[in-house]
Amino acid sequence: MALQVNQGTVRVQNGQTVVRHQWRLFLTGVTGSFATGDSVNLGGSNLGTCGAWNPATGEFHYVRLLGANPAVGNTVTGPNGSGTVASIGASSPPNWNVTVTPPAVASFAGHHATYDVQSLAQDNFTLATAYVGDSAYDLDYGLNTDLTVLGLGLAKPGDVGAVSIFSRNMTRLTTLLTRAACELRLSSNLALVHSMDAAISWGTEVEDTGGFAVAPTTIMTMPSGISRVDFGAAIRLTAALSDSGHVVTVRLLKNATEITQQSLVAPGVGLSLHRSGLPVIAGDTLSVKIAASDPNTAGLPSVLAGANTNFWARVVEVI
Repeated sequence: MALQVNQGTVRVQNGQTVVRHQWRLFLTGVTGSFATGDSVNLGGSNLGTCGAWNPATGEFHYVRLLGANPAVGNTVTGPNGSGTVASIGASSPPNWNVTVTPPAVASFAGHHATYDVQSLAQDNFTLATAYVGDSAYDLDYGLNTDLTVLGLGLAKPGDVGAVSIFSRNMTRLTTLLTRAACELRLSSNLALVHSMDAAISWGTEVEDTGGFAVAPTTIMTMPSGISRVDFGAAIRLTAALSDSGHVVTVRLLKNATEITQQSLVAPGVGLSLHRSGLPVIAGDTLSVKIAASDPNTAGLPSVLAGANTNFWARVVEVI
């Protein structure tokens, strides 16, 4: 059955792989005050930062960066305050290194994404890829080890993360069902001339369940919630290439980067190409460029409008 660990809160930093649990320390004998982000010392080389401070209850959230785990009796010293650790909250730390065995995935409240967990320690874990999102303290998290082949988390009765698992699954299913595919076609034949190299403008929107494009357009723009797509294009000419110098090249691009290309020579009349499982993020663009060569001025056929000339994308993974 599922194992979902989400007791307490963590500190995440944009571009970093290490996620740190926040210890709940209750201080006594406090002088001065603390602020979120303060660098603090628990004696000697035991260094960390303040995740939160509640002067009414004496609750201090400590993010350990270096040295030993905090202990009762430690003196917490910051730039503007100090106090003594009287007790440690029950959820500090979660000991996920005992209860979780990688491979596992992590997800974080407010940032619907999954990250493979590479390794675990008592009060931190390391992601296989850097966290992408706003840096934050007091962020709810989940570690899940039981997933379906679609990457949906499974839950059992009484699982502490059941609500989070269900909510995330519904978000991912909604994205998958409502942003499934897009297909664009030419609205009229496209003339080819020697030395041209241009993005194809697609005038007819056959299908678009995710808001990828508004025809006429040269691009598809990836909406939020998508992490991988299959995409491709097919080109059909009005007649076969007839001269030994004829070359028509079609390229697929993600943003400004070429993903793949394929060329057509005489007596070819059409081609298709695609890329499977392309990683994408919101705002990425996909496009098709076509180049033509007619050095002998024999004349080139046009690209035929209709079902045989198309540009398509299909969602295969969501975040």
